[in-house]
Amino acid sequence: MFKDLIHGATYIRRGFILLKHPELLIFLIIPAAIAMITFGLLTWISLTYSAKFSLWIINLFPEWLFSIVLWTIELLPLWLISALKLLIWLSYAFLFGLTFTTFTLFFASPFFGLLAHKTEKILAGRELVSNDSYLTTLLSLPKSIFRELSKLMYHLKLIVGVLLISFIPLLNSLTPFLWLLLSAWMMYIHFLDYPMDNHGHDIHRVKLFGRSKLFLSLGFGGSISILAAIPLINILTIPSAVIGATVLWYENAKDMINSTDLEEDENN
Repeated sequence: MFKDLIHGATYIRRGFILLKHPELLIFLIIPAAIAMITFGLLTWISLTYSAKFSLWIINLFPEWLFSIVLWTIELLPLWLISALKLLIWLSYAFLFGLTFTTFTLFFASPFFGLLAHKTEKILAGRELVSNDSYLTTLLSLPKSIFRELSKLMYHLKLIVGVLLISFIPLLNSLTPFLWLLLSAWMMYIHFLDYPMDNHGHDIHRVKLFGRSKLFLSLGFGGSISILAAIPLINILTIPSAVIGATVLWYENAKDMINSTDLEEDENN
């Protein structure tokens, strides 16, 4: 388990290394610009409306409920309160990173699909993509947006599930951990989708691929979640994650996609 988690995390490092390849740098200009605009916009929204949003959430619940919550918190030991605060802040940071990544990928998805294709060509040692692919990339924009919307809907379903759990007594103590798992899983879905889409696999197949090597997927997605929550570094993290996801796919596709277990899961 831990070995797979660590191994999965190494793919983002390999993505950063391969990011310097001269054949890939040309595909980073537009996505990097989109990432910087998205980061600036989300930062402004967070600083401007976070307090108002928190107040709106508080006003949704009766005052007696918050009195009980505060009374319960006062009974907890100081170290546990500090640990819960840290988990909450980490959850917010990962949620910001996930939101930033989702919006960036939504608008830059065609270029990242081509980046994944380029990366796989380099890994395979075959001739690189021709210039005709630029036109193909632009024409695939509607399809890419539809696919990103399908991932977003899947993402929202999971968010609603975690939010519902957060209102259940006792179970809501697991909420910070669930946010971390959700962030790691969705990061995997977002980035492995690019090389798999290039091979004609749908979102359902992407999920099966991840579940067949769950800890490898969570290790990869978790490492992206951490880096995506760090300002400025997250701008380079996204293209590096696309490259790292392509390396993960290239090295594991044969024994994961063609395995009998995966085929049986798909038929169920």
